[in-house]
Amino acid sequence: MTIAADALPILHHYDFSPFAEKVRLALGLKGIHWRSVIAPSFMPKPDLVALTGGYRHIPVLQVGADVFCDTRTICRELDRRVPSPPLIRAETAGVSIAFESWAERDLFWPVARYASGINAQSMDPRLHVDRATLRGKTPPSVERLQAVARRNLRQLRPALPVIENRFSDGRPWLLPDGPGQEDLAAYHALWFLGALAIDCSAELDPYPATRAWMKRVAAIGHGVHEPMPAAEALAIAAR
Repeated sequence: MTIAADALPILHHYDFSPFAEKVRLALGLKGIHWRSVIAPSFMPKPDLVALTGGYRHIPVLQVGADVFCDTRTICRELDRRVPSPPLIRAETAGVSIAFESWAERDLFWPVARYASGINAQSMDPRLHVDRATLRGKTPPSVERLQAVARRNLRQLRPALPVIENRFSDGRPWLLPDGPGQEDLAAYHALWFLGALAIDCSAELDPYPATRAWMKRVAAIGHGVHEPMPAAEALAIAAR
């Protein structure tokens, strides 16, 4: 079946966004043909906020004039539109949602603060200012970000065996009926370790089963997609 160009899902994202990686993989898992709009990683984001009515976070999924924000909302909509294969299965929904919540809180934030702090000097200073402003804080120095990285490494390391132990019985995915949303959530957190200029993924070296699982998730890919300018996405919404 041929889908009209205006009806293709449009993902507003940028390359090193871990939450965007979660949705890119969800699109790939479902085999969805989509269009890609690269948004700035820090404010101002005039095209994005014009589309969303002020929401500034990435990723955002657009289908025509319908706009979906937050990865869990996006994944629910993808499951509604393309039910097979499901991202969350009814039989294991509770465990899947619980694992996703743990991955995006207790795992993701130590990873994000560690990798960002280690890379503080190589990142655009405007990104640091933007994130501090978002949280109502003064812009941090590189030295402070690096100190935060060291503290968060001590929080990250105890979380890694939790994932490794899931594969102790030889299963390929976090849940027996995977791959699913729980895999994408845990993967995108660990993916961020290697997403910036200074690769921090050596922290995963003691965990071979986790490394092998990450290769399986990465092999899902992002599906078929093509770039488009933000102006065209806004024009589609207006139509």
